[in-house]
Amino acid sequence: YAQTLKKAHGPIFYATVHTGDYRTNIRKFHEAHSLGYLPENAPKNSKGFYESVLADNFRSGVQNLFQLVGMGSLRPNTCVIGYKRKWRTDSDEVITEYVQILRDTLVMGMGLMVVAGFKRVNWVLDEYAPPPLQHDIDDYSEIYAGGLTTSGGHRASTPGLGGSSGEMSSGSIGGKSEGRTNINHDNDHIQNVSPVMSMPRNREQEEDAIFLSSAWASGQSKDTVIDVWWMIDDGGLCMLIPYIMKLHKFWGRCKLRMLMVSEEDSISTDVSTMRSLIDNFRLPYEGPLLVPAKKAPHPKTIQKYESLAKCKIEETPRPSVTRKWLILSELLFEYSRYSGLNVVTLPIPTKAMSARSYMAILEMLSDQDRLPPTIIMRGNGESTLTFYSE
Repeated sequence: YAQTLKKAHGPIFYATVHTGDYRTNIRKFHEAHSLGYLPENAPKNSKGFYESVLADNFRSGVQNLFQLVGMGSLRPNTCVIGYKRKWRTDSDEVITEYVQILRDTLVMGMGLMVVAGFKRVNWVLDEYAPPPLQHDIDDYSEIYAGGLTTSGGHRASTPGLGGSSGEMSSGSIGGKSEGRTNINHDNDHIQNVSPVMSMPRNREQEEDAIFLSSAWASGQSKDTVIDVWWMIDDGGLCMLIPYIMKLHKFWGRCKLRMLMVSEEDSISTDVSTMRSLIDNFRLPYEGPLLVPAKKAPHPKTIQKYESLAKCKIEETPRPSVTRKWLILSELLFEYSRYSGLNVVTLPIPTKAMSARSYMAILEMLSDQDRLPPTIIMRGNGESTLTFYSE
C-alpha cells in the first residue's frame, strides 16, 4: 500500500522491530540487517528506505524508530501501521501495548493511519478491484428487510433479496449514471435526491446494488468509490491522503466522495468551509454530502460493542462519545457498504479509556465482515493543505 503513496514525491521509510535481549541477540541481528536494504521477501518493485531495530519490547522499538528514522527535513511525519486483527484473543498486556503505540504516534506530533482489511486487496493488479464483500445483516432484519419499498411507500419483504440489501455508492453502475448528488442549501440536508442516501430502496435500486456487488466481487467495477468520512478538522490529512492515492494508477479510476454527519444546524459552517477547501485546492471530491445523524445506536450495536469491550457502555469514561462512534459505525454500513474503500477519522486513544474498549470501537468502524477495506486516520492538527505557485 505504501508504494501507492509515492506520487507525492515524499520518501517512504519501512521499519521492522525485533524483540529480544540486546546482549544475546545483537550479533545475529547485525548479520541479518547490516546492509540496511529491504528484505528479500519485500513486495516486488518496492522502493524506499529501510530501518530495523532490536528492542526489549515492541513499543520501545517503535519509540526508537520515531526518534531515529530519517534525517533533517526527510524525517517521516505520518505513521502507517496495520490493524491488529487478532486482538480479541490477545492478552490485555498485548492490546495495551498496541494502543499505547497509537497514542505515542500522536504525542510525537505525527499523523497516524491504521489500515484494516488490506490483506484482502490484490496488489498484483494494475488497478484496484475491491475484494469480495462479506455481508451480515441478519442482526438488523427489522431494519434491512430486503430494503424494498412499494408504490405506497410501505416496506415490502421480497424473498431472495433479504440478504442482499445495502447502500449503493454514487457514480456509474453498469453503464447507468446517477449523476452528482444535490444538496438542499436551505438546511444542508440530503432530501431523498439520490438512492445513495435513501433507505429503504425501491426494486430497481436494489437490483443495481446487487449487480454492483457481483461486479466488484469479480473485479469488473469501473467506478469504485472511496468514501471519506470527515468527522473533525485534523489539519486536512483525511482529505490529502485519498487525493495522493488517486494520483497513482492503482487508484486512478476511483472516485472520491466526502461525507459528513449532520448532528445540528451549525454544521452548515463546516459545509461551507469544506466546499471552499475543495474548490480552492481543486480536489476531485464529490460533496460534501450530509448524512443525517441518528439519536442513538441500535440496541444490537450496543450489545455487540459490549461483547467486544467486555464491559457495559455506561462503564466507559464518556458514554455519549462512545455512542457517537457506534452511530458512525451504523452509518458506515448503511451508506458506505458498497464503497471500494472507506477513510474514517480515528478516535483519540485517551488514557481514561481501557485498551480493549478502544479496540472495540476500531473494530466497529472497520468490521471486515460487513465493510470494505478501511483506513482509520488522524492528522497531527497542523495544516497539510498549502497553496504554492510554480
